[in-house]
Amino acid sequence: MRTTAALDALLVIIVFALTLWVATASGLPAAGTWAVVAGLAVGAWRLRRAGLGLAEAGLGATLLPAWRVALAALGLAVLALLAVALLVTPLGNALDWPAQDLSRFAGIRGDAPGFIGYLLLAWTSAAIGEELLFRGILLHRLTTALGPRLHLLAVPLQACLFGLGHAYLGARGIAAATLIGVVFGGAWLRNGGRVLPLILAHGLVDTVSLTAIAAGAAA
Repeated sequence: MRTTAALDALLVIIVFALTLWVATASGLPAAGTWAVVAGLAVGAWRLRRAGLGLAEAGLGATLLPAWRVALAALGLAVLALLAVALLVTPLGNALDWPAQDLSRFAGIRGDAPGFIGYLLLAWTSAAIGEELLFRGILLHRLTTALGPRLHLLAVPLQACLFGLGHAYLGARGIAAATLIGVVFGGAWLRNGGRVLPLILAHGLVDTVSLTAIAAGAAA
C-alpha cells in the first residue's frame, strides 16, 4: 500500500509539473489552472484504482458546525498572512529579493469585471482545485507512503511543490506560497484531513491579495 501511495504521489507530481511547463511554454492563459486540472484528474484516477475516493482527500471527513468551519478558516487565513508578513518579507528584504512579479494582475486595477474574473478563478481553480490537489490528494498519498514515523515530512514536500507552482511571482512569491503550504498542510494533519476550512482560508488569502493589488496597495 505504501508503494502504491508513493507511485500515486509521484504520478501526480510529474503530471502537474509537466502540464505546468507545457502550458507555460505554449503561452496558454491560466497555465496553473491547466496543471491543477491535470493533477486532479490523475489523482482521482489513482485514488479510484486504490479503492479510495475523494472522501480520503478530505471531502468525507466528519462535518463541523458552520461557525467552527468559518472560524477555523478565518484563523488560518490570518495566520498565513501574518506568517508571510513576519517571515517572508524580512527574509526577502535581507536577501535583496526583487518585489513579486504581479504583471499578470496589472489589468485588474480600475477594471471591475477583470477583478471579479480573477476572484472567481481564485475561489475555483486556486482555493478549491489547489487545496484538493495539494492538501487533499497529494498530502494524503504522501503521508500514506511515508508511514507513521515519517509522515510529517509530507508537509514540507507538498509545500515545496505548491511553492514552485507559483514561480511566476518570483522568489518572494515562491517563498510565500511554500510557507502557506506548510501552514495549510499542518492544519490538514491536525484537523483530521478536513479540506473545507482550507478551501475557505485559501480563498480569503487570495481575496485579500487581489484586493490589495486592485487598490494599488501591493507592489
